[in-house]
Amino acid sequence: MAASQTVWPPLSAAKLHLARRLLTAKGRDVEGAFLAEGPQVVREALGFGAVAFVIVAEGRTPPAKSLAVDAALAGLPVFMATDAQMAQITDTVRGQGVVAVCRRLEVGLKDLEGKLFLVLDEVRDPGNVGTLIRTADAFGVGGVIATTGTAEIHAPKVVRASVGSVFHLPVAQGVAFEDAVSWARGQGLALLGADAHGDPLTGVTGLWRPTVWVVGNEAHGVPDAHLRMLDSTVSVPMWGRAESLNVATAAAICLWESAVAQARSVEG
Repeated sequence: MAASQTVWPPLSAAKLHLARRLLTAKGRDVEGAFLAEGPQVVREALGFGAVAFVIVAEGRTPPAKSLAVDAALAGLPVFMATDAQMAQITDTVRGQGVVAVCRRLEVGLKDLEGKLFLVLDEVRDPGNVGTLIRTADAFGVGGVIATTGTAEIHAPKVVRASVGSVFHLPVAQGVAFEDAVSWARGQGLALLGADAHGDPLTGVTGLWRPTVWVVGNEAHGVPDAHLRMLDSTVSVPMWGRAESLNVATAAAICLWESAVAQARSVEG
């Protein structure tokens, strides 16, 4: 049958079982794989080359159908799932009709290159972790380091919240904070921590330097013991009545300031 066909072999019970296992951290670890859900994320996964096979729903949307065709043309297996089967492997209220089973992304500190980096220090909310990866991608960050205790980057909610950015830049996960600091020192990088009690960002100089920004847990921030390992702590000034900023919002502001300063230093 032609690769551009729109009717594919049915999803077998074994393939469904595998995909369901990937909803759990243990299953992802054992299988060395994870799920990418939705047209945009699957599109990025296909572009990266991490896809093992694609599952498309009977009630697929036009974008899902197009991606399934693209996957088949690339020589990848494509299977058709009933809507009931698809509901078992997606955790969104409204499924988008396409899921890719992807090979695990293995990244270490040695794989990180660039002048701007982001450390997630025990950031536990999957949505925040995915958004932080997406934010880092937007501002040209060379890589993200997720310390021990941070939500797993292969979790479905993280992958979905990243909107495919997990495939755009390297993310080293499960790194001890001390190892991240040692690596940064060895690279000659400035270490700045985002903290509500730090020096105001508007007065910080030297943001043109190669830098690592550290953001912490949603409830407790970066631990004091970790802040003491950094060169300085920086706060984002606020003029309204909000108690604090979401960690992803604070990181976006800090990364933007560094990215602009680094770009201007190159232009100058």
